[in-house]
Amino acid sequence: MSASDKLASAGDEELSESQSMPLLPRVSEEKRYCGLTMHGVAWMVPLIYSALGIMLLMFVEGWPLLTSLYVMTQVVTTVGYGDFTVQSSICKVYLAFYAVIVLTLFAYYINLCWESIASQNSEVLRRYMRSIEGTRDAGLTDDELREKYGAFNHLMSALLVFTLTLATSTVFFRFVEHCSCSYGLQSVAGCEDSDFATCSATGGYVKGWVESFYMSAITMTTVGFGDFQARTHVGRIFAIIWMPIGVAVTANLVGAFAACFFEERQANFLSARDAVDHIAFATFRKIDRDGTGLLTRGEFLSYMLLKYGGVSEDLINEINNEYDKIDVNKTNQVSYDMVQRRQKSLRLSRAKMRS
Repeated sequence: MSASDKLASAGDEELSESQSMPLLPRVSEEKRYCGLTMHGVAWMVPLIYSALGIMLLMFVEGWPLLTSLYVMTQVVTTVGYGDFTVQSSICKVYLAFYAVIVLTLFAYYINLCWESIASQNSEVLRRYMRSIEGTRDAGLTDDELREKYGAFNHLMSALLVFTLTLATSTVFFRFVEHCSCSYGLQSVAGCEDSDFATCSATGGYVKGWVESFYMSAITMTTVGFGDFQARTHVGRIFAIIWMPIGVAVTANLVGAFAACFFEERQANFLSARDAVDHIAFATFRKIDRDGTGLLTRGEFLSYMLLKYGGVSEDLINEINNEYDKIDVNKTNQVSYDMVQRRQKSLRLSRAKMRS
């Protein structure tokens, strides 16, 4: 291979490499702190802070481990029944900082984790629904079916997971805590829970079907009035696991509902615009900025971005005006030297403004 051929080959490789590069730089790799990425730090901080909070509640407030963990779970899920409140100043200050600093990070990752689990569990239903839709829309590919029905399927699966979670907690509290005398700070003096009749007659905490459903719904939506809470050891262990799951699946349902109806509205909006299957001559002349009677790729791209709401007309005009300032010869062709001259002009302008 001659020297000129090698040079041409190297030039082609360089051009190919430059064309494969993104127009805008990608986000750089995450920085590491003591071997941990930012995501790792974001996980470690709330976990350590929560563990310290549990220890503080145990030793300063004198609460048992289960109660301390139960209260910290209420805080991180924003339920806040109010059945246990701290009395010492140090715990009040600690929980105030905990709520402000850690709550956002911890709640975000808990929701993200349980959304992923809920999504995986509901995939069976979504595949079944897609199979039904496939028989009705024969000829459509999986991607086309997903685009057509994906948002609705997500809503249905999210609704199913939410309903199952709500039903599970309702049944659990109805049978496990139908009546309880509770224990510790919330124990009812003189209460006997040998059977339901005795427990309710001696002042025990009663949960029927309505109360169990009410408590479950109020908890999962993070309202947490506090008139009904978990009262037994088993109930609080269940609540520690159930509260994060319930909050996550509720958030997933709200997001799926919004996405479904927003996408449907957006699809109707785009379909209405696509109904105009030709461009009027007046519109064509407006798109044809250079007045040649022919649309360049850039002019057509600008129109399509504007048509589908990608950018505003003001932004399109600003971009074209900037291009005109670079294309000083009005040839509709810009070289890198012309770009450099424009950069130099901008730097001089900024320098004059600063002086």
